[in-house]
Amino acid sequence: MSPKGDSCFPSIATLADDTGLSERSIITHLQEADALGWIARQAMPMPSKGKGWKRMAYVATAPAKVMQLAQKVVKDVHHEQTEGGEPDDEGGEPDGDMVVKDVHPMHPVDASSDAASPPRPKSSIQEKAAKLLDSGRATAWEEKFLRSQLSKLAAGKPLSVDKLIEVLDEHGEIREAKSVNVPSVADQERQMRETLKHDEGLLKERTADDGHIPPDIVAACIRKRNRLALVVPPWLSEMSEKHPVEQTEPRRRKLTSREVDSRLGKIAKAADDAEKDSASQSVG
Repeated sequence: MSPKGDSCFPSIATLADDTGLSERSIITHLQEADALGWIARQAMPMPSKGKGWKRMAYVATAPAKVMQLAQKVVKDVHHEQTEGGEPDDEGGEPDGDMVVKDVHPMHPVDASSDAASPPRPKSSIQEKAAKLLDSGRATAWEEKFLRSQLSKLAAGKPLSVDKLIEVLDEHGEIREAKSVNVPSVADQERQMRETLKHDEGLLKERTADDGHIPPDIVAACIRKRNRLALVVPPWLSEMSEKHPVEQTEPRRRKLTSREVDSRLGKIAKAADDAEKDSASQSVG
């Protein structure tokens, strides 16, 4: 209650019920808080129209010592003056300390050095493979193959050197031939036709009745010969010595239903022809 004997809100009984403490403990805590200055008693406003009892209420406060200390801290912070840096002599000439900007966290730069060391250049195989990948001329399988080879090269694993040469040469990434004097296209076709005429392994059904060889057969043979006559460049030969050739099985393309039917038809026709030949020989 107040010094005048008025009761305060909340009452001792209410505080005891809310906190679970005894009324004697509530009175002791209120007296200690009042003595230290943490609570105060304040008159509540009169109820409307003058009806009801005028009561006192507990109000949370802060001790005078605490408020003085808080005000002192605020004043010290606001009135604190820091000394500015001394400018360089001779009109602000730069000093000898090196300022390093935009340093990558994975590649720290030594501030004592004059400049950052230049990045290591990519090897020729990486440049050629990256050039082919960026051009967009590689097929989906070739792109997957080149990326796997670059990953193996970075990991120091063996590479498929022969297949790598074939893929790069197919797109013109390797231009080193065995001889500088390369014959013209017409001369290559004429030489290849003469070679194929004396080739016993040439299938008869791939040659016309008059003995003329189709142009697609000649072009395919020329590409195959040029690929076999390819001279391996020095950068690739050195790489093949460091990384052994990986023995990989050739990939076989899955035949379509039309190709399967065509092959089965050819087999059936060949069987019928063989049966007819044997029948004619037996009759003769």
